Amino acid sequence: MVVGDVVEGQVEVINPEKKAKAEVMPDGKPTLPNPYLFVIGILSRVRVTEVIKGAGKIKEGDRVNVFVYGYYGSDRPHFLMKKEKCVLFLGPLDADNEQFANATIVLPGTFAYPSRQPKFNPKECYTPVHEGYAQVILTPDKMAVIDEIKQAIAKR
Repeated sequence: MVVGDVVEGQVEVINPEKKAKAEVMPDGKPTLPNPYLFVIGILSRVRVTEVIKGAGKIKEGDRVNVFVYGYYGSDRPHFLMKKEKCVLFLGPLDADNEQFANATIVLPGTFAYPSRQPKFNPKECYTPVHEGYAQVILTPDKMAVIDEIKQAIAKR
């Protein structure tokens, strides 16, 4: 469980082999490919400002990759955005999951060029537990949440 600042957010991790192509409608207008077909999840990079509880693998000052499964939608967990402050209840990402075998990271300007996309390494990532929902976004008026979480852990 860490408190951190998002230094890079909302980077798509895709399976380029499943990427759908744009189609042309009868009126000649192109349609965009459906990202639900090829986006595995969203990757963010978080600078850890405090470790509330952990096994010693993550330390204050570390930068960790945080992966949330799925694509944007009202039924999905929050995808971390640059400059957000958050509390994250993290677990290791399942590096043996087959859907990561060919996964790549879509960096700016590489969407149309899969060969320029770096390979995604799930071994270097964590994910919020409880299917990505174990995260609290901290706004200036919600900073007391950190102390409430610490108190709840101390009571256990």
